[in-house]
Amino acid sequence: MTSSVNSCSGPAFCPGDAGFSVITYNMRSLLTVRELLSPIRWFRINNRNAEHVFTCSFIALVFCISYGSPVLIKMKLPATDTTVDVQVTVKTNEVIHITDDRFLSVGFTVGDLSQHWKDDDLGSRRLQNLAKGLSPAYLRLGGSRANFATFKETALDIEGHKGFKNFTFTGKDWDNINDFSREVGWRFIFDVNEFLRRNGHWDPNNLEKLLAYNTMKNYTVWAWQMGNEPNAYKHSEGVTMTATQVAKDFIKFRALLNARKQYRDSLVIGPDVTEPRHLLGMSSVKFLQTFLSKCGDCTNVTTFHSYYLRTSTAKLDDFINPATLDVLRAEIKAIREVVQKYRSSAQARIWLSETGDSVPGGVSGISDRYVGGFPFLDKLGVTAQEGLEVVIKQQFIGRFVGLVNESNIEPRPAYWVAYLHKQLIGRRVLNVTTNQQGADNLRIYAHCTQTRNLRYHSGDVTVIALNLDKTKAMQLHLQGSLAGKNIDEYLLTPSGDEGLQSRYVYLNGIKLEMTSDFHLPVLRPHPLLNPAKITLPPLSYGYYVILKPSVQVCM
Repeated sequence: MTSSVNSCSGPAFCPGDAGFSVITYNMRSLLTVRELLSPIRWFRINNRNAEHVFTCSFIALVFCISYGSPVLIKMKLPATDTTVDVQVTVKTNEVIHITDDRFLSVGFTVGDLSQHWKDDDLGSRRLQNLAKGLSPAYLRLGGSRANFATFKETALDIEGHKGFKNFTFTGKDWDNINDFSREVGWRFIFDVNEFLRRNGHWDPNNLEKLLAYNTMKNYTVWAWQMGNEPNAYKHSEGVTMTATQVAKDFIKFRALLNARKQYRDSLVIGPDVTEPRHLLGMSSVKFLQTFLSKCGDCTNVTTFHSYYLRTSTAKLDDFINPATLDVLRAEIKAIREVVQKYRSSAQARIWLSETGDSVPGGVSGISDRYVGGFPFLDKLGVTAQEGLEVVIKQQFIGRFVGLVNESNIEPRPAYWVAYLHKQLIGRRVLNVTTNQQGADNLRIYAHCTQTRNLRYHSGDVTVIALNLDKTKAMQLHLQGSLAGKNIDEYLLTPSGDEGLQSRYVYLNGIKLEMTSDFHLPVLRPHPLLNPAKITLPPLSYGYYVILKPSVQVCM
């Protein structure tokens, strides 16, 4: 197939006069649907700076009988809604924070141990390749059922439990998750049962058995936790445990690890308080204050959990509501104030050790769709900007909040957000401001670019942008040393007719999916050459790599 157009670049597609687009083909074979779609995709990508929104509700197959006959297709492009012009200034003279190299990490639920990994085929090449796409990362095996799990090397005492009842996991179960972590390049974190008690105090006997087995197998557990959301025990489990008692348990826990050479340098992270904005018997903040005041140096990192919404009441619009997303900054501020009071600057490390959009398990048809990417991507931007080292997404696979659908090992839209983040976002965080005070529908963040991706170099900058507005496009005008530079655009939009509730996602107009041999696709950017502006369509999000601005703090 050859093409003839009026001296414009691209695969036989360019804008015509008066809002029309013209495709002219010299047909030498029957056009396929894919061939017709290809130029349409190109137009959608390459004419975003024209103030048109291209929509195609019908595609006709054109048959040409005589060789060399031109075929002319004209399509009227409707005018867009109002656009908002925004000046964006990335402050390139200082780094405001440096994250952990495994900033974006993931969780598995301990409940999967009760099923002995029957629901998660950890040996699946497809699953392993999806996991490798998010490496390097921490893998946290934790959650509410951690306080009901008991290790027994060779035999199961109890099978087939429902609800939060005690269960055992075996050496084989432990082997499986450690082998998986090694294979995909993740560092393993385990959450220890705090409800194993004797005379009102934590009983370390079962952990000692697990440590002995782990030592024999020469596995590395990079960090340990104890319990899960202790400030909410009375609410969730009907168990009352004071912050002072939890601190005593952690001190004993740390001493047990210190007494063993292999575990002396392991991190202990905790206490995993939850929902700092709510009162659950005793507030999270007061619980954390008491815990840190009694704990001394029993933890290396202070951790908390955060979810925006309750699954039972969450609605679609909540996921794109700035008021929903703004809650997280206040939570981080409350936690940080307590940590800075009781920890030196070198010890004031904070992780968001479990998080998602809604609890429990996410919302069917929302969390697992394109719209689920909004709260996830915004959270990654906010937490880095606010100085957190690590964010652990609950969860990697399973339920509606999982990055991967456990029934078919298919990546969900939020997975592609995570994959792009790993490829494009570096550790160094930059401050970014706009001239639109109170324009909450635009969320924007900036980092030095990830240079593991050989396409990019030290000194490059990546901007993350989300447009929560339902009707208005955002025209972003970069200021200062970033103005006029070439840009690689990675725009994520819904695939198909389901809009925000699409199961799939386009990257620059091309559907993202694994290849037929279970590998991840090549991420192909759309180049913007010396653009005067970046156009971010309504209800979309994306990454923009500014090429060769030679920012010194990124070198």
